[in-house]
Amino acid sequence: MLGTAVLLLAAGWWTRLGLLMVLGAAGAALVLCALVLVAGPATAELTRSVRPGRVARGGTATAVLRLRVPAGARRAGFAVLDHVDGVPYVLRPGRPAAASVTVLEHRLPTDARGRFRLGPLILHRGDALGLARHRTVVGGPAELIVHPRRRLARSGGGIGPAEPEGPAAGLFRQGSDDLRDVREYLPGDETRHLHWKATAHTGRLMVRDLAEPRQSMLTVLLDTRAGVMDAPVFEEAVEVAAALLDAALTAGHRARLRTATSTVVAADEAIDGRRRILDVLAEVRPDAPAAGALGVGAETVGRLAIVTATGPDRVVARQRYPAAADVVVLAVGAGRTAEAVLRTWNGSRG
Repeated sequence: MLGTAVLLLAAGWWTRLGLLMVLGAAGAALVLCALVLVAGPATAELTRSVRPGRVARGGTATAVLRLRVPAGARRAGFAVLDHVDGVPYVLRPGRPAAASVTVLEHRLPTDARGRFRLGPLILHRGDALGLARHRTVVGGPAELIVHPRRRLARSGGGIGPAEPEGPAAGLFRQGSDDLRDVREYLPGDETRHLHWKATAHTGRLMVRDLAEPRQSMLTVLLDTRAGVMDAPVFEEAVEVAAALLDAALTAGHRARLRTATSTVVAADEAIDGRRRILDVLAEVRPDAPAAGALGVGAETVGRLAIVTATGPDRVVARQRYPAAADVVVLAVGAGRTAEAVLRTWNGSRG
């Protein structure tokens, strides 16, 4: 517009045509008025919150923006520009009342797992003709973490009805600590652990030496080797792993997630442990070389659940991972969805 106005003014001066000079002057005046309207720093306050900051895939998450315009500030021409992983979202508050808070909301995409960055948050002002605009960054970044889709699993599932009784059968039963030994009392030992029968027999104070039950640990080995599963099947596998770990932690057991490249150990606390593992599962991708066997480390105890597309049968798996008290192979793909795999797991005796 400004360039055209300059050309018209020059042509009118050269040809002595007053109409061209009038049109050129009008165009220049419009540009000048637009610049005056959007000039100056932003006078509005803008904040953003994400509710909730963590959500299961397919759930509902919302960015809530609060816009406050101080008394006496210009209220026309406001627009709010937010970004989710670089994708812009434009919200128009109209004419917000001075000295009051206007609440704006927009839904966030949750159809894919991941850690998504929100921002920058920009206050946009422009004239009616779109000749000039003023953008001011008024809000910092935020984050949305999309966890795997939530599915239900039993903490003690996965043991087939034909399995003989053995160490795996009581793998997740609640109970007291295991008795490892009976030894002589030492200063600092808890008196509630005194073994009165052994004390009477030896004539010395004896205490029970207790160990945490070996069966209270669940290790889920998620196959993240590249090329083993395509994208849809891998999503199903991640959902199976998340359901097993969530069930174990909610029931108060320890749980560990292992992939082909990393290890995450969750504490006994259900809320903290679930959050740590689900945050990792939100970003896990097939990132390991396709060649080579999956390893779980010598520290693996308790139960081992292998989530993969194809894997060894149960007997071979037990031989391959001797440190585990019990091994379960859960194969996803070839028509077996996460729902079908977990239905089998939940329907088994445990």
